[in-house]
Amino acid sequence: MSESRSGSLCGRCGADAGRLARCPRCGAALASPEHPPPVAELDFRRPAKRRRARHARRPILVLACAAVVLGLAWWAFAARGAGGIDTAANPEAIGGPAGGTPASPAPPADPSRADPSRAEPSPAASGSAAAGPDRAAEQAARIDDLLSESSHARSGLGDAIAAVSRCRRGGLASIGRITASRRAQLARARESRVDALAGGAPLKRALVEALSASYEADTAFLSWASRHLEGGCRGTIAGDPRYRAGLARSEEAGAAKRRFVRAWRPIAAAHRLAERKVDEI
Repeated sequence: MSESRSGSLCGRCGADAGRLARCPRCGAALASPEHPPPVAELDFRRPAKRRRARHARRPILVLACAAVVLGLAWWAFAARGAGGIDTAANPEAIGGPAGGTPASPAPPADPSRADPSRAEPSPAASGSAAAGPDRAAEQAARIDDLLSESSHARSGLGDAIAAVSRCRRGGLASIGRITASRRAQLARARESRVDALAGGAPLKRALVEALSASYEADTAFLSWASRHLEGGCRGTIAGDPRYRAGLARSEEAGAAKRRFVRAWRPIAAAHRLAERKVDEI
């Protein structure tokens, strides 16, 4: 065996390097007692199989990165479209060339997809939101105005009946006006809203009953006055059935008025309105 065969083999390519410090084939540094290889020249590279596996994973990583980039681009485009770009006013907003053919106007927004915060409140929601101090004060003020009109009609009825009893025809016209006014007041009471008032339901019920009985009493007095004047003012007034019917309905109205006054007192105090008496309604 030659001297070169008695030396060492190259750790990289397997060539017989003899006693040389470097491999004559690949030039790798050889370890020997006389010439230890520098640390920087030692071959720490991975085996070929692991290098091939690393190279095989590169296309997968490239595809994954490309998918992420495409996903981000699609998301940005979708978000931009959802922002409601006005392509009619700004054709370049979607990448069109300046001075080119303008894009068609964007279709009108679908009301069903509108922002809920900008949607018009439903009537039920509006009524619930408005049922606060302002609405209660408004309802109480309207009832108070109605009571003022009722008080004015009530004060003129006695004088009109007295005039008819003295055979004065002017009293008949006054009773007719009072009766018409009572009819209008009753209609307003029935249409009054009291849902924002504490105890509004019994209040309205008592008021409607009071004005209904008062209207029927005025109607009875009007019938009596007409017959009394046409009969030449003869006969007793207290014995006339229409007159007595008017008195009976007036008593029923008084009972309903007392219930109303009790229900109205705390509401009037809460809204700084005048308290009413039975003979003022």
